Order: sequence, then C-alpha cells, then structure tokens
Amino acid sequence: MELIDPDPFPDPLPPPPPEDPTETDLPRLDYPPLPEKVSVGVVVFSYDGKICDRLRLWSIDADRALRAVPRVAEVQHAQMVGYGAERVRNKALADALDAGFDYVVMLDNDMWPDFHAKEPDQVPFLPAALEFALDHDGPCLVGAPYCAGGEDQRVLVSRFVAKKDHMPDGICNGGVLEAFSRSDAATRRGMELVPCLPTGCLLVDTRVARLMAPPWFTYEYKDRRWTEFASTEDTTFTRNLFYLGIPSYVAWQSWAGHVKETVVGRPRVYPQEAVPRNVRKAWERAARKAGG
Repeated sequence: MELIDPDPFPDPLPPPPPEDPTETDLPRLDYPPLPEKVSVGVVVFSYDGKICDRLRLWSIDADRALRAVPRVAEVQHAQMVGYGAERVRNKALADALDAGFDYVVMLDNDMWPDFHAKEPDQVPFLPAALEFALDHDGPCLVGAPYCAGGEDQRVLVSRFVAKKDHMPDGICNGGVLEAFSRSDAATRRGMELVPCLPTGCLLVDTRVARLMAPPWFTYEYKDRRWTEFASTEDTTFTRNLFYLGIPSYVAWQSWAGHVKETVVGRPRVYPQEAVPRNVRKAWERAARKAGG
C-alpha cells in the first residue's frame, strides 16, 4: 500500500472539503479489519516525568471501564516523558503499532478527563469513545473537547468554514479552519464529525498509522527557515488524516478540564436575561461611588 506524505508547506488555503461533510463524502481507503478482540494502550504524556493524582485516579476507573467492554482483550498503560510534543506522540504511536495495539489513548498530564461528569448531558470519555470507534465503519479518531488557558479560553476544536460565497460546483471558495466559538460549542451535543481535534485526550485507531507516512505528528511553519509556527502537531495529524478520508469526531458529551492557572472547563451559554440586571447593578455601584 502506498503511503502518502503530506506536504509540510501547504498552500495558505488548501482545497476544502464540501460544506457540512459526512462520512459518505470522504474517500474510501483500504485497511485491515479489526480483530474480534482488541487491545488498548493508554499513554500519559508528561514533560517532567510526574503524573498527577487526578489522572491516576481517572486512569484506574477508565481501566475498569475498558476491561468491561466485551471486545477488549487487553489494556496496558504507559508514560511518555520529554519534549517536544510531536516527537513523543510519534514515539507513542510507533510503540503502539509495533506492539500490536489496535487503539491508543493519548492523555496529556494537564488534562482532567470527564471534568463535568456529574452533569446530566455528559458521559465518561471511556468507554464511550472506544465503543463508538468499534461500531464505526473503518478507522477513526475520537477526541474530548477542551479549552485553552489564558484570557480567551478558546475552544480547541476546529472546522472548515467558508469565507466567501459558494462556487457553482458547490465547493466553498476560501474555506479555512476556524475554531468553534465558545457560544457555539456550549450548545453542541453528542458526537460530531470535525476535521481538526486537540490531542490532549484522544483515542486513535492505530490502523491510521499505516495509511499515512511518518512522521504522523509534525509542526508546520510559515517560512522555509522554520522560524514561525503555522500549525501545531495536533492540527497537522488530525487534519491530514481527514484529507485522506479518516474521520475525526469530537465527543461533545465528554468535556475535559484543562489544568492551567485554574481548571478551564466547558463554555456556558451566556444568560441574556441577566445582562440588563448586571448593567443596572454596575450603574448603581457607580452612582453610589460618585455620591460618596
């Protein structure tokens, strides 16, 4: 089977897929079937060699949940230590492939999977992601959504959007990858097909590594001297597989927390009815202050 090596210097606006793509729009690839019983590797990535207690406890529960899936024959856990992100992710996928694992779950040490597990619309990422992948027609990726730290706390899940009117043949003109807005992500539910996922809490079918030439995870740069990032390793991995016909799904029902200065959780729908009341309170505070 010929492996496809994506161009590390893509055009600024690569040809986008059709609007609102579905699995039937994606090209069909040749891949081996899964065995009746599958093996799963769970890998935690840590820069300093430490694994936080919350992730250890979550892994224990996830291990029990995975072993309870009838088609799971084996679950093993491992840790990857060091820099850079693309190198250790390539190593984890290569090790899983060499060891004969059918799936690998990638977890960053600053993740808090199932952070909102007590909320009624949420389900545990594992085993739900694995059960979805096992029922899927062909290999796929399934990732938990989460937000970045900092002031904006942007959603780290992206989709193609059209920046211009549609062309006559139905293909979007000027399609670009754009992150879901916080207000949009707050209303999403279930599993959704997307072209770009973060890798902090990601289930990978290892068959994808046989469909794309390594390195699977790599940075893209805006210039040929590699001085300025264009895309990080999570974007290139999931997006390039999407180009090749391997779908990615975001599990909106399994939001993860992102441990930064505080734990960054899922976005919320801003209560519009509260705006006038809050503005009036601000006016009242300002009036009291001005009046001494």
